[in-house]
Amino acid sequence: MLAIVSAAFLSVSAGSVIEQDDNRFVVDDALFTILAEDAEDRLTKIDIAKAQNINAAFIADKQLDAMELGFLVEAATDVITPLRFSLAKEGGRDLMAYRPQKEVRQLFATMLSDAYQQYWDGDDGDYSAMLKHSLHSEHSDAQLAEFALPKIREVWKQSNIGNAYAPTRGLITQLSDRNKRLPASDQAAGRMMLHRWFVRADRYEQDDIPDFLYRWLKPKGDIVSDK
Repeated sequence: MLAIVSAAFLSVSAGSVIEQDDNRFVVDDALFTILAEDAEDRLTKIDIAKAQNINAAFIADKQLDAMELGFLVEAATDVITPLRFSLAKEGGRDLMAYRPQKEVRQLFATMLSDAYQQYWDGDDGDYSAMLKHSLHSEHSDAQLAEFALPKIREVWKQSNIGNAYAPTRGLITQLSDRNKRLPASDQAAGRMMLHRWFVRADRYEQDDIPDFLYRWLKPKGDIVSDK
């Protein structure tokens, strides 16, 4: 389930992010109206109530698009730089918001996790969207890798020499098969994404996961630079 708060319980129109440049966003009227509530001198605060309204605006059209996911990533990230918003029309106003408090960031992170779970469980289109999200920004890549980490570590806990590491090999094969159904031009980037995930999981497991299980995922010649 993608939503934390159902739009049915909140009188909020569909709102969306139109453009993103790192921590800067161009948004439509509906989303800007939510953000501008209680703003002073073009400075706004994203509290729990406002975050729930943003969630409801995003899911009012029954989906989260790439720009909305980009917003959630930035809003869930604990960095110093503020978030900046512009209204998408001639002479539109600007707003700035400091990064939300921890509980609000956690709410946005949960919304992200719900979306990532749909990618993980979904069809080939969802896998393609997952890769595009990974490539959207460094923060997007990091958030998605954080989601994948416990998935990989859980199957590793079930793997051992006695079962020939079958659970881990099965997950790698499943993800690799999905990657093979991408357009040929995207497959190298997809393999690098998967390789990064398993390298990271191996580090968390104190280098206990045998390299040969996942090393082959990395394209020959390092076509895409590792992150």
